[in-house]
Amino acid sequence: MNRKIQLLMILLPAFVLLACGFYLLNRLETKLVYPAPRGGDAVAAEYGAEEQFISSFDGTRVHAWFYSVPNATQTLVFFHGNGESIESSGPWAGNLATALKANVLMFDYRGYGRSEGTPFERGIVEDGISVIDWLSEKLSMSAQHFVYVGRSLGGGVAAQVAVSRPPKALVMLSSFSSLVDVAGELMPWVPVRLLMKNRYESSIALSRMSVPLLVVHGDADRLIPLTLAKKMYDAASTATKQWFVLPGKGHNDIGMDDFLPALEGFLRKIGAAEDSSQHR
Repeated sequence: MNRKIQLLMILLPAFVLLACGFYLLNRLETKLVYPAPRGGDAVAAEYGAEEQFISSFDGTRVHAWFYSVPNATQTLVFFHGNGESIESSGPWAGNLATALKANVLMFDYRGYGRSEGTPFERGIVEDGISVIDWLSEKLSMSAQHFVYVGRSLGGGVAAQVAVSRPPKALVMLSSFSSLVDVAGELMPWVPVRLLMKNRYESSIALSRMSVPLLVVHGDADRLIPLTLAKKMYDAASTATKQWFVLPGKGHNDIGMDDFLPALEGFLRKIGAAEDSSQHR
């Protein structure tokens, strides 16, 4: 038998197995990154919110709740985590609106809750941009008057949206330097840097903007290590940034009482800086 044919017969099964492995890893990545909860029958009005469906860049309808507060002192946009939705985070956002006397908008990424479509990084980021544009039109103000609050994966989304629509400030709660870094920590035996499609490179995004930044993280977080939050913080080029560590707190047990003092202090700080610059 021809040596080339023999070599081909040996290598072909290996290539087939490799291709199957890449396909399975790709499917697994989507399920791990986006364990998207669907459906839900929570009624926005029962929580004091307005229900909205916002058209994204490609026509996908994105489901949102908007808490409108009379004479609001701030407007926040909340980007939830990868296993969360309006159903689970909407009431929390309502409490945030009450505590800060702030407008709060939160939305479900495509494929989540009652939003249409299938989740993937570019689509979700574009959803976020479309939501910001809708809010800007509704309130007749630019994104530079908004504060983005991103939890976990939501921090990665918020950072990418901020590149196109820079906010007044960016708050990263239990978030990361990049999703690839997180995967590398959890699965060090997998060549994630070569394989992953959903990357959410927050450190790179933050190194390219001067938006004021607050990073809040628990030092007992076993899903996203504190080191990855610090890596993101160190990469940020802004001169106005604040690092806030919560002792003994894990990834999913940071409550409103833990988070609120840091957020209120940060908002006062950037508000004072704005007042000072306006009176110069």
